[in-house]
Amino acid sequence: MVRRVFYTGVAILCLALAFHLGSGEVGAKPPVNLLAMTDNPRIPSSAVAIDQAGTIYFGQLQHWSRVGSTPSAPASLWTRNSTGEIFIALTNGDTYRLEPNWALTYDSNVFSSQ
Repeated sequence: MVRRVFYTGVAILCLALAFHLGSGEVGAKPPVNLLAMTDNPRIPSSAVAIDQAGTIYFGQLQHWSRVGSTPSAPASLWTRNSTGEIFIALTNGDTYRLEPNWALTYDSNVFSSQ
């Protein structure tokens, strides 16, 4: 009888320890939602996408990779085919040009009077 109580106590202790060690890893991640996607005029058969968190993705031949992120929440993404430029608008009105090296260059603000 003493053995059963001992083994039961050890089993409960192991379960509690396993729960304690693993509980920090379990958590709900916020969903990643695609906001916009456009063709990449610089590279044939490729595209650029952006999610609601502002992460920028480059895709070609069904392979996608993260290439950057916006300084704040994005609103849209579009391409100017005549020049091959890709632009990202943020919810605060700032617009950025996505350079060939994936850097963002400030362009203008939609709401400014300049």
